[in-house]
Amino acid sequence: MTDITCSSLETISTQALEQMKEWVKSAEAFTVEQVPLLVREMIEFGTVMYASGVALGVFFLLTCAGLMFAAYRLDKKYKMAAGCIIFGAMVGIAGFIVTAFNLVDLYKVIFAPRLYILQELGKVIG
Repeated sequence: MTDITCSSLETISTQALEQMKEWVKSAEAFTVEQVPLLVREMIEFGTVMYASGVALGVFFLLTCAGLMFAAYRLDKKYKMAAGCIIFGAMVGIAGFIVTAFNLVDLYKVIFAPRLYILQELGKVIG
């Protein structure tokens, strides 16, 4: 009876190992197929996201320039430019900060994509 139990356990464990080998092979095939696509999508998404942030920052900076020009014109004509100057300065500072942070990350995506991917995977993993 012990021989039958040992041989049946051996058969079951051999089948389980074969099943695990198949799972590993299918996981390997999936990984080899999907990881390059994931990496490309991560880089494309990062490029678009940070380029959009840079565009928003440039928009703020251009708005600041427009407000400062309006302040100059209002002060010249009506002597009431303080509000435009203060608001323009706040928009300009916000535009500079947004542009600076997004440019740094955009440069990372463009010039160091492996570093960017590792940092993004670190955020996902934990």
